[in-house]
Amino acid sequence: MASPYVYTPESSYQPGPYAVPNAAPGSPYSPFIPDVSLYPPSPYSRPGSVHGSPASGVVNLPPVGGVPFPAAPPSPVLGGFIPPTFEETFWGPRQRRPSWHGAPTGGLTVPQGHVRSNSFGQANAPPFYPPPATAPVYANGYDAWLQWQQQQHQQQQQQQLEAQKKQIYIHPLLNGENPARQFFFNLANPHFQPVKIVGPNQWVPLGSEELAQPATHPPVYELKIVCDATPQWPIHIRYEPPSNPYYSPHPSAALQPGHGAPPITVGDVLTQLHKHLHAMVAQHEWNQMSTKEEKEITKAFQRRCKMMGKGEYMVWRQKGLRRVDYLKDRCVFSGVLRTGSGLGEVKLVTQPMPKTN
Repeated sequence: MASPYVYTPESSYQPGPYAVPNAAPGSPYSPFIPDVSLYPPSPYSRPGSVHGSPASGVVNLPPVGGVPFPAAPPSPVLGGFIPPTFEETFWGPRQRRPSWHGAPTGGLTVPQGHVRSNSFGQANAPPFYPPPATAPVYANGYDAWLQWQQQQHQQQQQQQLEAQKKQIYIHPLLNGENPARQFFFNLANPHFQPVKIVGPNQWVPLGSEELAQPATHPPVYELKIVCDATPQWPIHIRYEPPSNPYYSPHPSAALQPGHGAPPITVGDVLTQLHKHLHAMVAQHEWNQMSTKEEKEITKAFQRRCKMMGKGEYMVWRQKGLRRVDYLKDRCVFSGVLRTGSGLGEVKLVTQPMPKTN
């Protein structure tokens, strides 16, 4: 029976430089460093400026001029012309190109000469165009710039005011173009009772918050209301200061609208309408009516008195004719309409009393 094979190296390897970091130089026993004598020496590995080595001889580098190219023989096609060599073509002396300071070589390559464009002695100077800028430049500096800023701000405010004039709105409770269905105001009722409908045969009085809202946007401080049924009695709504001896408004308040006076509200329009239409009719005003109009107005007067009930019928009949009777059967407020581009004048719109089942 044969014994097992046991490998016995001829000589043990010493640790190489890659096994232990920062080790000593490689040992000749390392298999990773080949012997120098295995390869022939290279002429570029040991330049002449370096000291000699016992492993390789001293070999100088090739000359700087390089290897010369052989001259070309005369060509029969070119008529015996010998083309220049490589060194004569690329490495030989070349002529300097013509400079702009030299003689012109052609009309297309000659640049335009220098011309003075801004001189006191030049008669035909080109016109001066200032650079485009938003803010002008003045000699006085900051003061002129501040003045320009104020002018720009005033122009912007004027543009905003003009845009606001084009966008005029009337309160929904007063808008005659689209009457509010939940709002009911009988102008023939001698009592001021604008109500808001909340359900079938159910209504509540209009609140103080809604009556205090501005009638228009932007707000107005003077308003004229006209009516087709009563053109002889226009309504003028103006601010009247309270009769208080201690109240002294600013002197300019009466000259500038909106200064010292609140804007006209929804309540102002409704109360002034009711107060104006329930004024008594004078005898000379009644005499101006035609016979047909007198009959229609008389029917409206009797209908208004009957509306108050049997107990108060004679009371209101004795008080006489009112301007609201000129509205005839159209005594329910429906809103106001603009008569022009602004809000200085509006027209009253009314509708007949709704029929009840």
